[in-house]
Amino acid sequence: QSSDLSIGFIGFSSLSTPNGWKDYEYILKHHRPKAVQFFAPSIILQQNDGRSNVQLAHEYNTKFIAQVGSMSEAKEAIKHKVDAIICQGSEAGGHGLRRELGSSTMALASQVSK
Repeated sequence: QSSDLSIGFIGFSSLSTPNGWKDYEYILKHHRPKAVQFFAPSIILQQNDGRSNVQLAHEYNTKFIAQVGSMSEAKEAIKHKVDAIICQGSEAGGHGLRRELGSSTMALASQVSK
């Protein structure tokens, strides 16, 4: 049974090591969050077996929310069958977004929804 907990992760710092993956799975298994949210990047593959953070969440019946800052990130999230997408436009301030990759939140959301 899942809890009412939802957890947000910064991808590059949370899953950059094997211990990060172990911690992520521990959280999924023992805390049973309803949803997890990832950004920067939102989709990450395990080095050893190629499973994604999306697949691992779904194995524990946890919804996966991808926060994206560009159309290419949105396409990657859709390819990995995320449950929801948060669009963060370039005006949101940093987090590795470069203007040439992103657009304003409203413009990005409009493009992603198509």
